[in-house]
Amino acid sequence: MRKKLLITLLALLSAAAGAFAVSGCGNQHTHTYSDKWSSDANGHWHQTTCEHDEKRDEAAHVDRDNNGECDVCEYKPIDVTVGGTYYLCETEVSDEQFYVDFKNGKWTDDEGQTGSFEISGNTVTLYSKFGDENIEFATGTVNGEDITLDILGAGIVYRKGDDINSKPKVETLAYELSEDKSYYIVKGIGGLSGDIVIPDEYKRKPVKEIAENAFAKSKILTGVVIGENIETINANAFGECAKLTKIEINGPVSEFVKDLFKGCSVLTDITLPATLKSIGIGAFAGCDALQNVNYKGTVSDWCEIKFGSNPLSRWAEYGADKKINLLIDGEIVKNAVITNAKISDNAFYGYKNLESVTLSEDVRLIGKNAFYRCGNLQSLTMTSPSVTSIGDWAFYFCEKLTELTLPDCVTEIGNYAFSYCGIESADIGDGVTVIGEEAFASCEKLASVTLGNSVTEIGNMAFYMCNFSNITIPASVISLGSEVFRGTPLTSAIFENTSCWVVNNFPPAKLTKEELSNPATAAKFLTTSILQNGYMSICKHRHKNCSRRQKG
Repeated sequence: MRKKLLITLLALLSAAAGAFAVSGCGNQHTHTYSDKWSSDANGHWHQTTCEHDEKRDEAAHVDRDNNGECDVCEYKPIDVTVGGTYYLCETEVSDEQFYVDFKNGKWTDDEGQTGSFEISGNTVTLYSKFGDENIEFATGTVNGEDITLDILGAGIVYRKGDDINSKPKVETLAYELSEDKSYYIVKGIGGLSGDIVIPDEYKRKPVKEIAENAFAKSKILTGVVIGENIETINANAFGECAKLTKIEINGPVSEFVKDLFKGCSVLTDITLPATLKSIGIGAFAGCDALQNVNYKGTVSDWCEIKFGSNPLSRWAEYGADKKINLLIDGEIVKNAVITNAKISDNAFYGYKNLESVTLSEDVRLIGKNAFYRCGNLQSLTMTSPSVTSIGDWAFYFCEKLTELTLPDCVTEIGNYAFSYCGIESADIGDGVTVIGEEAFASCEKLASVTLGNSVTEIGNMAFYMCNFSNITIPASVISLGSEVFRGTPLTSAIFENTSCWVVNNFPPAKLTKEELSNPATAAKFLTTSILQNGYMSICKHRHKNCSRRQKG
């Protein structure tokens, strides 16, 4: 009774208020409202009866006596049923379909998460198993064919569609979630074949990693475009892919691990990101068909990569008629202008397209094998002050490099640095202190050499088999290695310091000032067998026949 009186009183008050309600439309119109309540699952209100769509007295339902209906409007929720597959409304049908499937009291989503659910009125609650306990995973409101799920504070609408199990299977790559469930890892080729694309995202999460052996030994993979979110490609991910011809890497990958593409025997084209910092040993072993390396960075960026192996070097030792192209901005690199402080070891190892190298004043170090067997390199320009050290084998077998002028900033020339080059003349600047073993060995066209006045040490066979007939040994030199000038047609050797030289073999032999003061005699000493088993050095007063010791 009390309840019905309350309802009647509220209705009379609402009707009376409606008669005096004035809208915000101006002074010419007064809204009229129904005296009956309108309602839905969320609340009740009085709706206008004029041409405007307005609400008044809007409020949530009240059920103080818990009889299942509103005390004000008598709205009674209708129990709903939920079954089948509900798809995320924002997503078109694709291989990345987001859905929740309800069946036999259990729900399962597109990520394989599952649990029980229950319905109360038009509210559905999803539970997930945590140990032995069911915890609430999400709640939602059912409205006809739609379910709005509250997930992490966001209302996400799913709409009922065809049962997921009745849909034709869409083939995808094989994925797994990372341990922290923040991104996806590509595990394999799944149901795909031919040319594939590894996407930036899968099921609204980034794809960041390619697993170890993910595509290894595939016989159906022919091409790969790798998405912009891939950061890691693990060991042997593409090893021995017998039909793989092209790879494009767009993500911020920094490392190619050992043997990554080993045995991809028909791979012809690869695109490398500017973020690449290291390439492991054997990463391209057996990639005998490789033709084009497309690099997204600059020449200077390329020189900073740590090369355990270099894709350009496949035909360095063999295949004189074969070469691999390095392309930057779509152009084959032929003229390299380098501005960074160090040129990495093996940076252009075996690169046969390179014709000229210009080093800016910022370059300090040329690494080992940096331009090894660059067979078409014709010009080397160093801006002073720049390079201080030239690494071992740095320009080995650059047979078209005919001239060499080293600025005074260069202090050290490594072992074999210019062996087998086509150099015809060499001006070794006043900064050089050490000339390494075989540094100019077998430069058979080298007819003129000028040594700077700071050289202290010339290594074994440094000028072996060169073609000059005259040499001046500066006063700064204190050590000449074994067979330094062996095989040269040397007829004149001028020692600026003729005092206290000895041949350090067994027994040691002292060279007299008179012998070394005669250029022809000195040349004979430097080219004959007397130096083949020892080296020459300035006596430091330890030899018993040293005149300085005798005087002391």
